[in-house]
Amino acid sequence: NFMWYFPKINSESFDFNITNLHPISDETMAIFFENSISYVNWDSDASAYRYYKSKLQVGCKKGSDVLTTFDGKYTIFASSRGLVAMSYQDFIASTEQSLTYLSDTIYSVFINYITEPKSTNQIKLFKFGYWIVIYKQDSKSGFIFDTRNNSWWPVAGVDNSVKFVTVDDSVKLLSSGKIYELNKLDTNYFDYTGKERKKIEWFVKSQKLHLKNMI
Repeated sequence: NFMWYFPKINSESFDFNITNLHPISDETMAIFFENSISYVNWDSDASAYRYYKSKLQVGCKKGSDVLTTFDGKYTIFASSRGLVAMSYQDFIASTEQSLTYLSDTIYSVFINYITEPKSTNQIKLFKFGYWIVIYKQDSKSGFIFDTRNNSWWPVAGVDNSVKFVTVDDSVKLLSSGKIYELNKLDTNYFDYTGKERKKIEWFVKSQKLHLKNMI
């Protein structure tokens, strides 16, 4: 909870509860609601802040995170339609087609995850290097999105996630009474079976290929 103070001339009333605030440029703040977005910036001519309503029908659930990519180009958050990446221009766009939904390649799986019953469905985000970790604090499962090749990796633990943190250039998962470390190696991947870490054996399964000499 915090107070964003403006003089009375800059105050604004909204029809819906604010679910998140996030800067989208050096001069503009996005105001998220459950199913819509507004944004505010300074009007030097009027010496006051002006509020604008985006025409995009997307929003952010209360308790869910919003983050900015390291290059500052995109704002990422989970909407009811999936994980969306929006540029500054997208916030003032007039069509849904202008949006980039990162989760479309796993659409049905991701939608089931963010809408599953018996869950608060508050989507938490954590970025580290090329990766974005998507998780829920009342769930044992989540996803890692690799921005280098737009690939998705499902992850699961033995306890509900509490928070991801960075410690000495490593990623730690704080869970219910335990701490786990994210394996960042590109060659070795392990499954945790409950008692031991078992290395995943990789192989490619394909049909037989033939070159037949035709006479």
